[in-house]
Amino acid sequence: MPVQGATWAAFAYLVSVGTVGVFLLFLFVLKRWQASAVAYLFVLAPFVAGALGAWLLGEDVSPLTALGAILVLAGVYVGALAPAMLAARAAKLRTDSSDLAGKSPLFVERVSRLSANPSTLEWEKATEGKRTARRNILCEDRDNPGHYLNIVFFDSHEAAMENSAMPETDALSRKMMSFADGPPTFYNLDVIDDRE
Repeated sequence: MPVQGATWAAFAYLVSVGTVGVFLLFLFVLKRWQASAVAYLFVLAPFVAGALGAWLLGEDVSPLTALGAILVLAGVYVGALAPAMLAARAAKLRTDSSDLAGKSPLFVERVSRLSANPSTLEWEKATEGKRTARRNILCEDRDNPGHYLNIVFFDSHEAAMENSAMPETDALSRKMMSFADGPPTFYNLDVIDDRE
């Protein structure tokens, strides 16, 4: 049995911090990260031990050891951190489109040949703050110039109906039809899959 207090203090540290504390920290991180990412903590252990030894005990760090430490950190970044950061960035870029997926309504209006470009700027200004359309894409058929598709996104079918019932929407429809040589074709669609 140890008789010196310093030995008992070192023993207590190894049990409480070096073993139990590290294990609890490992479980804490494991709840928040994927297991494949948490596994890189074991790779970092020698790096942390070496850094603490150099800082607290003044141990020498050779150029080869420093190079190895840099390679370990680079490997951890590439293997554990970079994929998560890239995935988070991609998810942020897809937020608008992914929110629309999963049975979100999509309204498509196919208009026959028009004598003028069917701009909706006047309608957008008149319906500012009360329209329920989330996004609008106006396309012209490249193979059939003068034919347009107006694609409008809504949060729900009810929101689409509310938007269609607005007098401003009716006025826009009548204005567009005054330019057309035939009645429009309407499609009420549900977005099943939206990916990049």
